[in-house]
Amino acid sequence: MKKLSVCMLAHNTEKFIDKAVESVLAQKTNFEIELVIAEDKSTDNTKQKALYYKEKYPDLVKLILNQKNLGLSGNYIVALKNCSAEYVAILDSDDYWTDPYKLQKQVDFLEANKDYGVVYSDCDVIDHEGNAVDWQEMYHLREQYSSGYVFFKLLKETAFVPNLTGCFRKELIADALENEDLWFFEDWWLWMRASIKTKFHFMDERTAHYRLHPQNITKTRIENKEKLRAYTKKAYAIYNSNIEYFEKYNKNKLSAEEKELISRRMMMLLNRNYLPLKRKLKLLIIFIKYFPGIKSFTSLLTRKMKSGTPVAA
Repeated sequence: MKKLSVCMLAHNTEKFIDKAVESVLAQKTNFEIELVIAEDKSTDNTKQKALYYKEKYPDLVKLILNQKNLGLSGNYIVALKNCSAEYVAILDSDDYWTDPYKLQKQVDFLEANKDYGVVYSDCDVIDHEGNAVDWQEMYHLREQYSSGYVFFKLLKETAFVPNLTGCFRKELIADALENEDLWFFEDWWLWMRASIKTKFHFMDERTAHYRLHPQNITKTRIENKEKLRAYTKKAYAIYNSNIEYFEKYNKNKLSAEEKELISRRMMMLLNRNYLPLKRKLKLLIIFIKYFPGIKSFTSLLTRKMKSGTPVAA
């Protein structure tokens, strides 16, 4: 059985997939890997290139050819479900790894540290021609990089783990794969779910190139109010699911600050119309458990009123 699965999504990336696959082939490991390519009904020559690699490396490449376009979230689920190894590393077909020992270093760490389930690193940003890009978003992400239990950081901030650098134990997301409706923010959902059960380790080095090009920039845009509403509704559903999941699996004692953060997120959910009454009642029970106390609650309300922001924000 292979030790690690490389999860690669492929859709209309004929210009870049060669570089991505070559960077997988260049990995130097003392264990076997598989490359799972999920080809999502491309309209260019991506499928033909994927078939070429499957034919050339039949023992390495596991190719999934979707009969219809599933979109990013649907294809992600298909790819991950076909990853059969103990560990999974993510690499989209428009990005590539630059460190040939990336996988070896990450698996070595996870093998030696059973209380950690995720390893990730920094990366560089390039454009469609391979030129370095000074992308401002990376400065914000780098400020968030951290190790240990990062659930509260993900709950408070954004998904700061660059997907193309991550390596994790597949067992951590087994149940997450059954919640297909919540794979709307793929990276945020994935890393938040894993962070509830395990610790993360940040490797302070750059192991990959993340490629910015018109296709992967456009896919993040919200085109109209209806889509924005659906986008927001999904975000709250993810918050709700992860708070309930945290309540079920958390074994750690929480600080007053952590209790306050959970309370704030639950107040935000209870104040919205997106969740049905039954889910709100369930949240209310959890809210009472994590209620930070009258003093902290009053302090929270005071800060909100002084800042002029809604109480549930």
